Amino acid sequence: MVWPSVGRFGDFERVSESHALAAKEVGAVLLPVGEAWRAAWRLDPQLALYSPDGFHPSEVGTFLAALVFFEKFYERPPAGLSSRLKGSTRVKMSPRVAELLQAAAAETNERFTE
Repeated sequence: MVWPSVGRFGDFERVSESHALAAKEVGAVLLPVGEAWRAAWRLDPQLALYSPDGFHPSEVGTFLAALVFFEKFYERPPAGLSSRLKGSTRVKMSPRVAELLQAAAAETNERFTE
């Protein structure tokens, strides 16, 4: 599940519904990243999840997407995961933001369990 561009911000609900219906129709695993973005914004509306182009994710938005994937594929909550991946530089975020993103991913995956 993706997210709409900043210019189509009001389309979150339709994007979410469309992806959920498509996944159900074909028996696919739903990775509710767009909904995780909304969950994160409910916790902190100031999070910069979009990159400057208003469509692609920022590093923080990408990290949140990775947390959603991690929990779905490894069937374990993302709480306590590092914001540093092997062979990469640390994503620039405070521990509070990392914890908030972990909570948003876990809450979203729980709501969208098959």
